[in-house]
Amino acid sequence: MTFAVRLLPIDEVSDHPNADRLSVCKVRDYTCISAKLEDGSHRFEAGDRVIYVPEGAVLTEEQLREHGFWGHNKQQDREMGLLSGRDGNRVKPLQLRKIMSTGLLWPQPAEFADLPDNTCVADRLGITRFVPEVPEALLKVATPLFDAKVSYDIARLRMYPSLLEGDDVAITEKLEGECLILTYLGGARHEGLFADGLVANSTKGLSEKGLVFLDNEQSRKIPAVQAAFAGDLVEKLLALAADCPNAKIQLFCEAVGPGVKKLHYAGTAPFPRAFDLRINGVWQDHDFKHEMFTNFGIDAVPVLYRGPYDRAIVEELREGPTTIGGGHIREGVVVTATGDQSKRTTELGDELRPILKLHSDVFLRKFNINDDDA
Repeated sequence: MTFAVRLLPIDEVSDHPNADRLSVCKVRDYTCISAKLEDGSHRFEAGDRVIYVPEGAVLTEEQLREHGFWGHNKQQDREMGLLSGRDGNRVKPLQLRKIMSTGLLWPQPAEFADLPDNTCVADRLGITRFVPEVPEALLKVATPLFDAKVSYDIARLRMYPSLLEGDDVAITEKLEGECLILTYLGGARHEGLFADGLVANSTKGLSEKGLVFLDNEQSRKIPAVQAAFAGDLVEKLLALAADCPNAKIQLFCEAVGPGVKKLHYAGTAPFPRAFDLRINGVWQDHDFKHEMFTNFGIDAVPVLYRGPYDRAIVEELREGPTTIGGGHIREGVVVTATGDQSKRTTELGDELRPILKLHSDVFLRKFNINDDDA
């Protein structure tokens, strides 16, 4: 479960070093800043159980009003939410007096008192996860294809800080781009798709809706599709599939460069970097997928570290410049267990594949975005 509004205990509470009226609360590995009470005391204490509303949450108007996030927006000249997003209803990380605050803390209502720790109450509260709208231009060049549908999410390391402890891991650079998904459909042909119907080409947003690109003049103007052609990914995926022509093979890449997102990585046109591989529904381990990437000439995301999981190394590598080029900041890192990719039961009770992401603070401050945007 990569998005959840949970009942969680506060681990630590301290005074904000740069603001007398603010408290710094620690919930799992997150830092969340809250306003003190009128008498100057902390609103929450260590051990209090609260509703933790994570970044990427979309709140209702009633919740915005109740928690003081409603008012007049001068630019839009209307009453609306005072958070982020078009309607001011979206939770994003925010730097408050030089400390990054992630998520919101709400007091637990009495009716939740008997629920166990870690319970997700998103449905009870009507809080939803932000899902970027698929641009109208993409919908005009896409077609439904259930066989290529996939939901691809990487959970946040700050919510699951112990998931990879004891593992051998690979730390790769997280690139700012668009998730590009190519699917070889086991030899079945679908009219209008790539490689005479053998390969479906999609993005994360389209794929979640069960949509793939048509192979036509309009789709080839879309940066993500251009990236696939720049990397000869359709041909390389067909070559990879030659030894298992009846298998369903999905190649996951980041489309980066001009026209995709803000960081161009010194490119003059969109280009891809591969990071994941799934065959017949099974996620492949680090060594196998990188062997395939190398054997078939598929450029991969930069591997920054391979070895025992060490949080200090993760923290060190998530900041700094990109290793690709262009003089950009680094978006962050993705940390993946190198071995078996089967889902694990976490200490919160949900099941996750052993892969987590952690953004650079500099990146979050500079672009004011969150994990769910990237």
